[in-house]
Amino acid sequence: MRRIAVILLLALCVCACGLGEGNAPAATAVRAGLYDAPREGAQELMRYYIGTRVEVVREVDARYVQVNVGEPGGSLMGYMRREDLVFGEAAIRSVWPEEALCVNAQGQTCTLFSYMDERSEVIDPAYTPWQVLGAQEDGWLHCLYDDGRTGFVDRCAIPQMQIEVDGAPYMCVEPMEGELSREAAIAYARDRILGPDGAQYLAVWPGEVDAQHLARCTPETELLMYHVASGIITYVILFREADGTIYAGLSFEAEGKDIVSLSAGNG
Repeated sequence: MRRIAVILLLALCVCACGLGEGNAPAATAVRAGLYDAPREGAQELMRYYIGTRVEVVREVDARYVQVNVGEPGGSLMGYMRREDLVFGEAAIRSVWPEEALCVNAQGQTCTLFSYMDERSEVIDPAYTPWQVLGAQEDGWLHCLYDDGRTGFVDRCAIPQMQIEVDGAPYMCVEPMEGELSREAAIAYARDRILGPDGAQYLAVWPGEVDAQHLARCTPETELLMYHVASGIITYVILFREADGTIYAGLSFEAEGKDIVSLSAGNG
Protein backbone atom coordinates (compact mmCIF):
# COMPACT_ATOMS: atom_id res chain seq x y z
CA MET A 1 0.00 0.00 0.00
CA ARG A 2 2.86 2.37 0.79
CA ARG A 3 4.32 1.86 -2.69
CA ILE A 4 1.03 2.68 -4.40
CA ALA A 5 0.48 5.67 -2.13
CA VAL A 6 3.79 7.19 -3.19
CA ILE A 7 2.90 6.85 -6.87
CA LEU A 8 -0.39 8.60 -6.14
CA LEU A 9 1.56 11.32 -4.35
CA LEU A 10 3.63 11.81 -7.49
CA ALA A 11 0.45 12.21 -9.49
CA LEU A 12 -0.81 14.79 -7.03
CA CYS A 13 2.43 16.74 -7.35
CA VAL A 14 1.99 16.95 -11.12
CA CYS A 15 -1.59 18.12 -10.75
CA ALA A 16 -0.69 20.82 -8.28
CA CYS A 17 1.03 23.02 -10.77
CA GLY A 18 0.05 25.83 -12.99
CA LEU A 19 0.40 24.82 -16.63
CA GLY A 20 1.27 26.40 -19.93
CA GLU A 21 4.64 25.85 -21.58
CA GLY A 22 4.57 28.72 -24.03
CA ASN A 23 7.17 30.20 -26.36
CA ALA A 24 7.40 33.23 -24.09
CA PRO A 25 7.27 32.11 -20.44
CA ALA A 26 5.43 34.43 -18.09
CA ALA A 27 3.50 34.26 -14.84
CA THR A 28 1.19 36.45 -12.83
CA ALA A 29 3.04 38.61 -10.31
CA VAL A 30 -0.21 39.78 -8.69
CA ARG A 31 -3.79 38.56 -8.79
CA ALA A 32 -4.24 39.37 -12.43
CA GLY A 33 -7.31 39.83 -14.55
CA LEU A 34 -7.75 38.18 -17.93
CA TYR A 35 -9.78 40.46 -20.21
CA ASP A 36 -11.75 40.02 -23.40
CA ALA A 37 -10.09 43.03 -25.04
CA PRO A 38 -6.80 44.95 -24.61
CA ARG A 39 -8.28 48.18 -23.24
CA GLU A 40 -9.46 49.83 -20.07
CA GLY A 41 -13.04 48.94 -19.24
CA ALA A 42 -12.89 45.55 -20.98
CA GLN A 43 -14.80 42.64 -19.48
CA GLU A 44 -12.83 40.56 -16.99
CA LEU A 45 -13.10 36.89 -17.98
CA MET A 46 -11.25 35.48 -14.98
CA ARG A 47 -8.92 36.60 -12.19
CA TYR A 48 -5.87 34.41 -11.66
CA TYR A 49 -3.92 33.80 -8.49
CA ILE A 50 -0.28 34.79 -8.07
CA GLY A 51 2.19 32.52 -9.82
CA THR A 52 -0.13 31.18 -12.52
CA ARG A 53 1.89 30.48 -15.63
CA VAL A 54 0.58 31.84 -18.90
CA GLU A 55 1.58 31.40 -22.51
CA VAL A 56 2.24 34.72 -24.21
CA VAL A 57 0.82 34.62 -27.73
CA ARG A 58 1.81 38.12 -28.83
CA GLU A 59 2.51 41.61 -27.64
CA VAL A 60 -0.43 43.89 -28.35
CA ASP A 61 1.04 47.22 -27.27
CA ALA A 62 3.03 48.77 -24.44
CA ARG A 63 0.33 47.89 -21.90
CA TYR A 64 -1.19 44.56 -22.96
CA VAL A 65 -0.21 41.07 -24.12
CA GLN A 66 -2.43 38.32 -25.47
CA VAL A 67 -2.15 35.09 -23.49
CA ASN A 68 -3.41 31.52 -23.21
CA VAL A 69 -4.04 30.11 -19.74
CA GLY A 70 -4.19 26.37 -19.22
CA GLU A 71 -2.67 23.73 -21.44
CA PRO A 72 -0.29 24.76 -24.22
CA GLY A 73 -2.53 26.07 -26.95
CA GLY A 74 -4.76 27.50 -24.28
CA SER A 75 -7.98 26.54 -22.61
CA LEU A 76 -8.80 30.22 -22.13
CA MET A 77 -7.45 33.06 -24.24
CA GLY A 78 -7.58 36.75 -23.47
CA TYR A 79 -5.49 39.78 -22.60
CA MET A 80 -3.47 40.70 -19.54
CA ARG A 81 -1.79 43.89 -18.44
CA ARG A 82 1.93 43.69 -18.93
CA GLU A 83 2.50 45.23 -15.50
CA ASP A 84 0.69 42.29 -13.87
CA LEU A 85 3.16 39.74 -15.27
CA VAL A 86 6.80 38.76 -14.94
CA PHE A 87 8.63 37.46 -17.99
CA GLY A 88 11.40 34.89 -18.30
CA GLU A 89 12.18 31.88 -16.15
CA ALA A 90 14.51 33.67 -13.73
CA ALA A 91 11.90 36.34 -13.01
CA ILE A 92 9.15 33.73 -12.61
CA ARG A 93 11.22 31.95 -9.99
CA SER A 94 11.42 35.15 -7.95
CA VAL A 95 7.63 35.16 -7.43
CA TRP A 96 6.16 33.42 -4.39
CA PRO A 97 3.05 31.73 -5.82
CA GLU A 98 -0.32 31.30 -4.18
CA GLU A 99 -2.04 27.97 -3.74
CA ALA A 100 -5.83 28.20 -3.96
CA LEU A 101 -7.65 25.08 -2.75
CA CYS A 102 -11.34 24.22 -2.53
CA VAL A 103 -12.53 23.52 1.01
CA ASN A 104 -15.86 22.21 2.25
CA ALA A 105 -16.25 20.45 -1.10
CA GLN A 106 -15.48 16.92 0.10
CA GLY A 107 -18.12 14.53 -1.12
CA GLN A 108 -19.56 17.10 -3.50
CA THR A 109 -19.26 16.56 -7.22
CA CYS A 110 -20.10 18.72 -10.19
CA THR A 111 -19.48 18.84 -13.92
CA LEU A 112 -16.08 19.90 -15.23
CA PHE A 113 -16.47 21.59 -18.61
CA SER A 114 -13.87 22.36 -21.27
CA TYR A 115 -15.04 25.97 -21.39
CA MET A 116 -17.19 28.42 -19.41
CA ASP A 117 -20.33 27.20 -21.11
CA GLU A 118 -22.58 24.33 -20.07
CA ARG A 119 -22.94 23.44 -23.74
CA SER A 120 -19.19 22.83 -24.06
CA GLU A 121 -17.51 19.42 -23.91
CA VAL A 122 -17.77 17.63 -20.57
CA ILE A 123 -14.37 16.59 -19.22
CA ASP A 124 -15.76 14.89 -16.10
CA PRO A 125 -19.44 14.64 -15.07
CA ALA A 126 -18.54 13.82 -11.45
CA TYR A 127 -15.62 16.09 -10.63
CA THR A 128 -14.65 17.06 -7.08
CA PRO A 129 -13.01 20.52 -7.17
CA TRP A 130 -9.57 20.78 -5.63
CA GLN A 131 -6.99 23.28 -6.90
CA VAL A 132 -8.10 26.51 -8.54
CA LEU A 133 -6.02 28.60 -10.94
CA GLY A 134 -8.49 31.44 -11.27
CA ALA A 135 -11.98 32.48 -10.28
CA GLN A 136 -14.82 34.77 -11.17
CA GLU A 137 -16.45 36.56 -8.24
CA ASP A 138 -19.79 34.78 -8.60
CA GLY A 139 -19.38 32.60 -11.65
CA TRP A 140 -16.90 30.08 -13.00
CA LEU A 141 -13.73 28.55 -11.57
CA HIS A 142 -10.73 27.54 -13.69
CA CYS A 143 -9.63 24.27 -12.06
CA LEU A 144 -6.90 21.67 -12.47
CA TYR A 145 -7.87 18.14 -13.43
CA ASP A 146 -6.07 15.02 -12.23
CA ASP A 147 -4.20 14.40 -15.50
CA GLY A 148 -2.84 17.94 -15.78
CA ARG A 149 -5.60 19.33 -17.97
CA THR A 150 -7.65 22.29 -16.87
CA GLY A 151 -11.38 22.85 -17.01
CA PHE A 152 -14.20 25.01 -15.72
CA VAL A 153 -16.72 24.59 -12.92
CA ASP A 154 -19.82 26.63 -12.24
CA ARG A 155 -19.33 27.50 -8.58
CA CYS A 156 -23.11 27.73 -8.15
CA ALA A 157 -23.15 23.92 -8.52
CA ILE A 158 -21.17 23.57 -5.26
CA PRO A 159 -22.75 26.19 -2.95
CA GLN A 160 -20.94 25.01 0.21
CA MET A 161 -17.50 25.25 -1.39
CA GLN A 162 -15.05 27.96 -0.33
CA ILE A 163 -11.62 28.84 -1.71
CA GLU A 164 -8.74 28.89 0.76
CA VAL A 165 -5.60 30.70 -0.40
CA ASP A 166 -2.13 30.38 1.06
CA GLY A 167 1.46 30.57 -0.07
CA ALA A 168 2.51 27.45 -2.01
CA PRO A 169 5.46 25.49 -0.55
CA TYR A 170 6.92 25.10 -4.03
CA MET A 171 6.63 26.49 -7.52
CA CYS A 172 6.55 24.89 -10.96
CA VAL A 173 9.59 25.80 -13.04
CA GLU A 174 11.00 25.18 -16.48
CA PRO A 175 14.61 24.07 -17.07
CA MET A 176 17.06 26.86 -17.70
CA GLU A 177 20.44 26.70 -19.38
CA GLY A 178 22.73 24.53 -17.31
CA GLU A 179 19.88 22.49 -15.83
CA LEU A 180 18.71 18.98 -16.71
CA SER A 181 16.28 19.09 -19.63
CA ARG A 182 12.89 17.39 -19.64
CA GLU A 183 14.10 14.98 -22.30
CA ALA A 184 17.15 14.01 -20.24
CA ALA A 185 14.96 13.56 -17.16
CA ILE A 186 12.58 11.24 -19.02
CA ALA A 187 15.52 9.24 -20.37
CA TYR A 188 16.94 8.84 -16.85
CA ALA A 189 13.56 7.77 -15.49
CA ARG A 190 13.04 5.25 -18.29
CA ASP A 191 16.50 3.75 -17.74
CA ARG A 192 15.86 3.49 -14.01
CA ILE A 193 12.49 1.81 -14.48
CA LEU A 194 13.95 -0.64 -17.00
CA GLY A 195 16.85 -1.40 -14.65
CA PRO A 196 17.13 -4.35 -12.26
CA ASP A 197 15.17 -2.59 -9.49
CA GLY A 198 12.60 -1.05 -11.83
CA ALA A 199 9.59 -3.04 -10.59
CA GLN A 200 9.45 -0.88 -7.46
CA TYR A 201 8.44 2.09 -9.61
CA LEU A 202 5.36 0.43 -11.06
CA ALA A 203 1.99 1.78 -9.96
CA VAL A 204 0.64 -1.77 -9.74
CA TRP A 205 2.50 -4.02 -7.33
CA PRO A 206 3.76 -6.71 -7.58
CA GLY A 207 4.76 -7.00 -11.19
CA GLU A 208 7.57 -7.08 -13.70
CA VAL A 209 8.54 -4.15 -15.89
CA ASP A 210 7.39 -4.63 -19.46
CA ALA A 211 9.59 -2.56 -21.78
CA GLN A 212 7.05 -2.63 -24.60
CA HIS A 213 4.30 -1.60 -22.21
CA LEU A 214 6.42 1.29 -20.94
CA ALA A 215 7.18 2.36 -24.52
CA ARG A 216 3.45 2.68 -25.21
CA CYS A 217 2.97 5.02 -22.26
CA THR A 218 3.06 8.80 -22.55
CA PRO A 219 5.65 10.43 -20.27
CA GLU A 220 4.74 13.48 -18.23
CA THR A 221 7.32 15.65 -16.51
CA GLU A 222 6.91 18.33 -13.89
CA LEU A 223 9.71 20.37 -12.34
CA LEU A 224 9.21 21.61 -8.78
CA MET A 225 11.40 24.02 -6.86
CA TYR A 226 10.74 24.05 -3.13
CA HIS A 227 11.40 27.36 -1.41
CA VAL A 228 13.42 25.68 1.34
CA ALA A 229 15.86 24.22 -1.21
CA SER A 230 16.49 26.90 -3.81
CA GLY A 231 18.63 25.61 -6.66
CA ILE A 232 17.52 22.01 -6.16
CA ILE A 233 14.89 20.95 -8.70
CA THR A 234 12.61 17.97 -8.10
CA TYR A 235 11.74 16.21 -11.34
CA VAL A 236 8.49 14.23 -11.22
CA ILE A 237 8.09 11.78 -14.10
CA LEU A 238 4.95 9.74 -14.71
CA PHE A 239 4.27 7.28 -17.51
CA ARG A 240 0.55 7.22 -18.31
CA GLU A 241 -1.34 4.61 -20.22
CA ALA A 242 -3.82 5.48 -22.96
CA ASP A 243 -6.73 5.46 -20.49
CA GLY A 244 -4.96 7.96 -18.23
CA THR A 245 -3.91 5.54 -15.51
CA ILE A 246 -0.33 5.60 -14.25
CA TYR A 247 1.84 2.64 -15.20
CA ALA A 248 5.06 3.82 -13.52
CA GLY A 249 6.51 6.91 -11.93
CA LEU A 250 9.37 8.26 -9.91
CA SER A 251 10.95 11.53 -8.89
CA PHE A 252 14.48 12.67 -8.22
CA GLU A 253 16.34 15.81 -7.27
CA ALA A 254 18.91 17.51 -9.45
CA GLU A 255 21.24 20.45 -9.00
CA GLY A 256 22.14 21.79 -12.39
CA LYS A 257 22.56 18.68 -14.53
CA ASP A 258 23.68 16.50 -11.63
CA ILE A 259 21.22 14.11 -10.01
CA VAL A 260 21.78 14.40 -6.28
CA SER A 261 19.13 12.03 -4.87
CA LEU A 262 16.27 9.77 -5.75
CA SER A 263 13.66 11.42 -3.58
CA ALA A 264 10.61 9.27 -4.19
CA GLY A 265 9.32 6.37 -6.12
CA ASN A 266 7.13 3.33 -5.68
CA GLY A 267 9.08 2.08 -2.73
